[in-house]
This record gives sequence, C-alpha cells and structure tokens, in this order.
Amino acid sequence: MKKIVLLFLLSVSTSFVFSQQFAYISRDSILTSIDDYNKNLLQLDSLKTNYTQELDYMQEQLKQRYNQLLAPYGLTGQESIEDIQSTIEPMDSITFSILLQEDQMLQTKAKSYDNMLNFVFHRDIQPLLDKVNKTITSYSKKNKIDIVYIIEELSPGLAYINEKKNITGEIIKLLKE
Repeated sequence: MKKIVLLFLLSVSTSFVFSQQFAYISRDSILTSIDDYNKNLLQLDSLKTNYTQELDYMQEQLKQRYNQLLAPYGLTGQESIEDIQSTIEPMDSITFSILLQEDQMLQTKAKSYDNMLNFVFHRDIQPLLDKVNKTITSYSKKNKIDIVYIIEELSPGLAYINEKKNITGEIIKLLKE
C-alpha cells in the first residue's frame, strides 16, 4: 500500500514539475540594448578607475615616505607601532605619527570613494536593472510563464535549448516602448 501511495505522489509531483512553463533570456543582450545602461556603466567604471588610480598613487607615496623615514634605523617593517616609536628619534616620531594619521585619512578616503561608487550605482544603474526585472515579471505573468532562466548562468551546463523559449527579443521590445 505504501508503495502505491509513494508512486502516486511521485507521478503527481513529476507531472507538476513538467507542466510548468519556462523561458529564458540573455541578460547581457537585454542590458546592452539599453543606451542609458551602457553610458552609466562606462561612467561608473571610469570613476572607479580614477579613484583606484588616485588611491594607489597616494598609498605608494605614503609608503615611500614611511620607508624613507625608517630606513636609517634599519627596521624591517614587521615591528609594532610602539616598537617603532620607541626606536626612532623624537622628531622622527612626530613625523611617523603624521604618516599614521595620513594613512587613516587615506583609509577614510577609500571608504568615501566606495560610498560614492555605491551611490552612483544605486542612482544610475539599479533603476535600470529594476525596470528590466519588472518588465520580465510583467511579461511572464501575462504569458503564464512560471520560470525565467538567465542563459548566461545556464549555458556552461546546457547541451541543447529550445530557441522558441527565448524571450529576450520580446523583453527588449517592451523596454524600448
């Protein structure tokens, strides 16, 4: 009796899974079809590159000044701050403290840049991603599609996919309206 019930439940659940409607999209194609997305992404990447270069340059300058200050003392750089301050001359100790403060300011600047990049992303890119997601959801509900896959995430494991299930073109058309 248990086997019959188990077989019945298995056949019902299997038929439910196979009765679901699915489709897939090419996220890359959809996003690159949106002019503002490309422009905003390029601006964000440019900001990130500029910030990274500026921070790297400042970090290198700080490191050089730090090494110049400590070179006459033969320190390895593995010493604690307290050990360094107790080893170096009082005037160099003041300069060392200033370098430590500059390092803290640089770290604060890096966090500020991260916050600015995050702000720009949420202001310029996230609304476009939300619009795409709402369009996909609306289209899926209207066409009774239960699942929409993103082909870029599936393609490494796929041997075949039915092109008739690709709704990328329809989503792009809706976004252009």
